[in-house]
Amino acid sequence: MGENSEEGELYHALISVGVPQKRATQLQRLVTFCSVESWAIDNPTNNSQLSILTADCENGTLFEAFNSAKSNGSILVVMQPYLDRERRECCRALIEQHTSTTVDNRGYIIFFNNHLPKQHYRL
Repeated sequence: MGENSEEGELYHALISVGVPQKRATQLQRLVTFCSVESWAIDNPTNNSQLSILTADCENGTLFEAFNSAKSNGSILVVMQPYLDRERRECCRALIEQHTSTTVDNRGYIIFFNNHLPKQHYRL
């Protein structure tokens, strides 16, 4: 788990676990834009404001992380949602049952758990 900083602590943590530079930059900007103060990588049941699941996180864990993020109102990011058929189907099911806004840019899907309306943006 880390804290937000101007030095890009999340960016460096994502790079260290193999996330491409472009995606790490985008997620660091998300942290800044949303004023996220705490985050975690591959820890599906944490209490952070932002939880990021890389491809190393097993597909069966996605639902557990989704429910945890929903219950504490945090943002969930699932990296590589189209990695394989099973992961694609899991992410599709999560999008269908999600009650707020999701953003899918093919590199990751962001599940916002707040007052935003149920919408799915596919970029």
